[in-house]
Amino acid sequence: MFRRRAPYAKEAQNVLAAVLRGVSSGDFQKLLADGLAHAQTLEKADLQRTNLQDAYLAPRGPAGTLKKADFYRADLSGASLTGARAQEAVYYQARLQDTIFKGADLRKASFFEADLSGANFTSALLDGASFAGARNIPVELTIHLDDELKYCSTVPAPAPAERAAKSQHVFLSAPSVRTPAQDSIYERIGELLSRYGLVVDSLPRREYPSSGVLAEVGRRLAGCAEVIVLGLQSEGSDQDAPPAGPTPWTHLEAGMAYGQGLPLLIIREPGVCGGAFDDVINGHRTYVIELGEAWDGPDVRAAIGSWLEDVSKGGRHGVPEDTVCRDAGLGRSDQPA
Repeated sequence: MFRRRAPYAKEAQNVLAAVLRGVSSGDFQKLLADGLAHAQTLEKADLQRTNLQDAYLAPRGPAGTLKKADFYRADLSGASLTGARAQEAVYYQARLQDTIFKGADLRKASFFEADLSGANFTSALLDGASFAGARNIPVELTIHLDDELKYCSTVPAPAPAERAAKSQHVFLSAPSVRTPAQDSIYERIGELLSRYGLVVDSLPRREYPSSGVLAEVGRRLAGCAEVIVLGLQSEGSDQDAPPAGPTPWTHLEAGMAYGQGLPLLIIREPGVCGGAFDDVINGHRTYVIELGEAWDGPDVRAAIGSWLEDVSKGGRHGVPEDTVCRDAGLGRSDQPA
């Protein structure tokens, strides 16, 4: 009956998977990824290297299943597999940051070399699942792992251990050399953050230690909950001073922040691109907005709202995005301060 009503269902599923191997994160990507859940079955589905960020992947209907599905190197960061029937599924080297597996059947699944930062396995069935080589295994699961890191309990997995309260510090990364207009933008952002109880931290060039600068950057990031990176245009100055604009340290600080799993808000001036300011980095817990756009535009509101949602996960904030956009008062760098 199903084949008569949808004779090309399998082909459509394969097309969705193919597109999701090359599409960047966003509304279109999520729409395609959510569409996979409507398949009659995803058993043995080839979902290798697909971008499934923030998708809802629990197959709908009594016949839906992800049994033996292959998620090799797929990105399921922020995705929900709540209640999914995914026995023997393969998550080899998959990115599973903040993925929700609540109540899922994951018996005999393989998480070999997967990144499980923030993954939630509450009430999931994990008997026989292998976590060999996995990164950032949730601490509440470790008591049920044998010497080969195989899960050895038939009891549903416990809820995540209670997390410590997040810091109220935000690391603000920006070039040390700025034009007066760019300095005004920097100060406005600092004022906006402090207005909502966030403390700004940074590492200006004058405070660089004589050795071990990377260690000092790491120390400061370790005390912060979120990071904002400013990409400012290079502008010439007089011969006795270096030009304003991005420096290698700006890119380095952004990379170190992402490596520590901190929510990133990238704010760039028009024309700034490459490295930390490339469009392709936009994704899970990383938000890119262009400073030249109107701050009351829908794209800007969505990016700031998403970043603030990550900020508020610690239970400290809950700033309405419209309020932030209204109060920011930011615009192009050539506008009056």
